[in-house]
Amino acid sequence: MHWVIAHAWILFLAAWLASWGLTTVQVRHYQQLIRTVRSQSRPGQTFGTGIGKSWLRAGCVVGVITDQGGRILNAYRMTGWSVFARFRPWPDFVGHDIGEWAYPQFRKPVALRRAMAQAADLTLQQLFGTQAPK
Repeated sequence: MHWVIAHAWILFLAAWLASWGLTTVQVRHYQQLIRTVRSQSRPGQTFGTGIGKSWLRAGCVVGVITDQGGRILNAYRMTGWSVFARFRPWPDFVGHDIGEWAYPQFRKPVALRRAMAQAADLTLQQLFGTQAPK
C-alpha cells in the first residue's frame, strides 16, 4: 500500500514539474513575440493585447499593432487548450480600423471576441486616451 502512495506522489510531482516547464516555455514564446514586435515597430505604432477566457472552450490571446490613426498593421492570435499553443499571424484584419475590434460583428468564439475587445480598448486608450463606448 505504501508503494502505491509513494508512486502516486512521484507521478504528481512529475506532472507538476512538466506543467511548470511547459508554462515557462509558453511565457518565453510570448516574450519573444513582444521583443520581435518591439524591434520591428516604428515611432507612432501601438501594440495592444487582449486575453479571452471561456469556461468550456479554449482561451485565446490576441495582439494587434496599429498606426497613429488606428489602422491595423499586423495582428497575432494564440488559441488553444494547452501550453502547446503558439502565436500565429492573423492577416484577416490587416488594413481595418481598430474600432471594428471593439465590438466584432462576426461569429467567433466568445473568448476570441472578448480578447479582441480588450485589445481594442487597450489600443484606443494608448492612442487617444479613451476606450471604446460600452
